[in-house]
Amino acid sequence: MKHRETMVKERVERDEASWEESDTWDEELAAEEYEELNQSIGRRLAAKLGTAYGISILAHVALLVILGLIVIAAPQPPAKAVVLVQVPAKLKPYDPELKKDDQKQPEIPLPPTESEPVVMTEEPIASEQPKGEPENASNKDLEDVSFSDAFGLAGGPPAGARGRADGIGRFVGGPNGRPPSEDAVDAGLRWLKRHQSPDGRWDSDGWQGNCESGGCKVVPGTGHDTGGSHYDVGLTGLAILAYTGHGNTHRFGPFKLTVHNALRWLRAQQQSDGSLGFHEAGDHGGMYNHALATMALAELYGTSRDFTLRRGAQRAVDFCVKAQNPNLGWKYRIKEGKNDTSVTGWMVLALKAAKTAGLEVPHEAFEGANRWFQRATSTRGEAGYEGPSGGSAMLAGNERFTPAPTMTAVSVVCRVFGGERLSTDALRRGAQVIADKPPLWDTNSVNFYYWYYGTYALFQFAGPRWDTWSQAMLGALLPNQKSGACHDGSWEPIGEWCVAGGRVYAVALNVLTLEVWYRYKRQQPGQSPR
Repeated sequence: MKHRETMVKERVERDEASWEESDTWDEELAAEEYEELNQSIGRRLAAKLGTAYGISILAHVALLVILGLIVIAAPQPPAKAVVLVQVPAKLKPYDPELKKDDQKQPEIPLPPTESEPVVMTEEPIASEQPKGEPENASNKDLEDVSFSDAFGLAGGPPAGARGRADGIGRFVGGPNGRPPSEDAVDAGLRWLKRHQSPDGRWDSDGWQGNCESGGCKVVPGTGHDTGGSHYDVGLTGLAILAYTGHGNTHRFGPFKLTVHNALRWLRAQQQSDGSLGFHEAGDHGGMYNHALATMALAELYGTSRDFTLRRGAQRAVDFCVKAQNPNLGWKYRIKEGKNDTSVTGWMVLALKAAKTAGLEVPHEAFEGANRWFQRATSTRGEAGYEGPSGGSAMLAGNERFTPAPTMTAVSVVCRVFGGERLSTDALRRGAQVIADKPPLWDTNSVNFYYWYYGTYALFQFAGPRWDTWSQAMLGALLPNQKSGACHDGSWEPIGEWCVAGGRVYAVALNVLTLEVWYRYKRQQPGQSPR
């Protein structure tokens, strides 16, 4: 190959010399010679690329070409994170010197409504065949878990803006589109906040030392300011329910930190058997403690859907079921054999709250409770403490108080909130018994326990009886709520049961009573909720 190249080169040189001499140029010959030279170079290059070294060069060149085709984006500065939060409702400025029902709120304009003709019909009579005594029978399956079921303090989501974001059914009745008791509720919740213990509980006999203003003074002659120290679990549960009824949980609401601290303390009180505040060898308040604490846990779990609460709430429910007498109600001990309407009422509300929240509650628990309510109700519609003629619950030493049909109110609430038709004779008669004894602020007639149950019972019936009762209830509570100084927002603990729970009990229970306007939906007359 070299010899041929040498020959070509020599020939070119000769031709160039000849051209210079002849001053002529043979274009065809030159093109032929250069073509032969190019072909020679191509053959040499192909031979080189055919080797391993050549293949490697080709691969690297191809890679460089591919990389050159990739568009490399210039680095951009990081975008600022945008956090979306739901702004909780803010409390309006508060003036403790004003009467609670005198505080003003902006009116809420109501949308125009078209009037519809009113057709007067009689309430339908229950068609199902009742069980037990005909006049006391229930025709409602208490295992109904519908969220429209208005049941007890914690039976499903509150029917209003205080417990639901959509504000459906926020308020029923009242001037200017707002509850007539809203300011009193606000003041009561503020009082509870100011007197919460540092560990989160409400101390029945030591709340004065927790006052944010530096300590409260007990005023002689104002009732039982302090209660029993063994009721702290129940009182803390009752206070939590007052907050949840106003739309607060441990996660949202203007009082969420207050609820959070209370919940933390309450959960720490749960024993290995699931009980809260109960001791088998203790006094009669243990079952009340447990029922109220269970209600609080169930309602917080149901409204917040905080999965960390489910296990503790379920264990509390399991203890309720364990303590129930077979096929009947509850008393002070586990399966004591005796039953009473008072404890049974709180237990039913706790279990229904749990059922609506999605916890596991056996149907037999409700069947047994309903059987007890029927057994404890007389043909006149009156329910007794330990039977139809057993009278009402009463603490020793409180004989001076005028008897009130408290157990009748408990029975009616549980049966109505359980879905029993309002048209049944037993409920109609029971409602009339309650209506005949409206609230009255009198030294021997104050009974916050009765006023709470009676309010929730008659609210479901509406009509003239409710109108009369609600005015009497507001007339008793609003003017007598304290204004100014440390006791602002509280009530004097002069009620029949204040000897057990003191001022904390009076405030928490009265707040719950005043929340009736937006806490639950009314059951339609003659219909079971679905």
